[in-house]
Amino acid sequence: MAIKERVKGMGKSSVTIFDPGSNGNEGVEDPGNEVKVRAESRRFTAKYKQKVLDELKEAEAGEIGQYLRKHGLFSSHITRWRRQAQKGDLFPKKAGRKQTRDYKEERIGQLTKKVAKLEKDLQVAKTIIDVQKKLAVALGIELPEQKE
Repeated sequence: MAIKERVKGMGKSSVTIFDPGSNGNEGVEDPGNEVKVRAESRRFTAKYKQKVLDELKEAEAGEIGQYLRKHGLFSSHITRWRRQAQKGDLFPKKAGRKQTRDYKEERIGQLTKKVAKLEKDLQVAKTIIDVQKKLAVALGIELPEQKE
């Protein structure tokens, strides 16, 4: 292998390593050296988070930073996990689709609206009957008696 240095300008240079006995694939990168375009976020289990929080409760003030460095954690992780633990969100919810509706409550709401509408219609019907009775009395028309 040989090293070739290029001067770009303004004192900057780049170094290229190439193999003179190569098969002409100098521009092709080694797939083992690929860098991911987007890094994946680490995922911590609820059990691990709780273990870390318990261990940090017992740690003294000077030991917390050392513990975080040892385990590759940041103080923002701990802050977020403590907030989640206070809210009760540290442990995951039940798996599966979240139920967005309570069908019983929805049905009760529908029936309540229907009852209100029917009561309003009944009040209108009673008013109409009262007006008809008064009109019949004014015109001198006798109405048959109704049993209630």
